[in-house]
Amino acid sequence: MSEAGFAAINQAIKAHLLADGALMGGLKGVFDEPDHRARLPYAIIGPHSISDWSAQNLDGTNWRITIRVFSRHPANREVLLLADQIRARLLDGGLAIEGWHLAHLQFEGLQSLRDGDGVSQAQLRFKALIHRL
Repeated sequence: MSEAGFAAINQAIKAHLLADGALMGGLKGVFDEPDHRARLPYAIIGPHSISDWSAQNLDGTNWRITIRVFSRHPANREVLLLADQIRARLLDGGLAIEGWHLAHLQFEGLQSLRDGDGVSQAQLRFKALIHRL
């Protein structure tokens, strides 16, 4: 998988999330990497891990995608609500990755955490099988 492939999937996820007005009413931003100047709540796409999913005449990859949501809300309610909206948005069937075909996208799980500085975090994990067009 080339750097262009990483960029394509990040760009597709980011664009798909940003296009959801209801979701973006609650999030201050969606980023590819931490932006410590950004106001909470926000989401970060990544990290990812990939493995080969190729077959004869098929250049495919198996992705494990993590999306992290951060909030300063004193309870986990806000971060879990935003995580559920992100999950629903990504599974709505509209995610398109330029130059790739998304053969399968599956939600694998969610973990909620609380940092020492009072920031709540939800980590969503997805599995995606994609191949080049």
